Amino acid sequence: LCDYCAIGFSAGGDDGALAAVGDLSPASFCGADGVRGGYVKHMRSFFEEPAFAQVAKALSPSRCCRVYATGQSMGTSMAAMYAFCANQRQATPGADKAAFA
Repeated sequence: LCDYCAIGFSAGGDDGALAAVGDLSPASFCGADGVRGGYVKHMRSFFEEPAFAQVAKALSPSRCCRVYATGQSMGTSMAAMYAFCANQRQATPGADKAAFA
């Protein structure tokens, strides 16, 4: 038996979120090119947070058979990026997908 789980992303309001909105440079993220660079930096900073290991463990496939990602405002973009990366079938070397391992 497994659970249905969810993760939510807020609109942000800190300096990192504000910088993310303004950075329009293209970047690669989870194997996709041309992703908005500021959002990529912001999502990677989320992956690097010490608490992310706890989040990843709580949402692991051994516990959750389905994970829903949701957000509000900029959080919607973060939720979409999280879902895209989490649903990649294979990780490429050095890819962001490693955050889910």
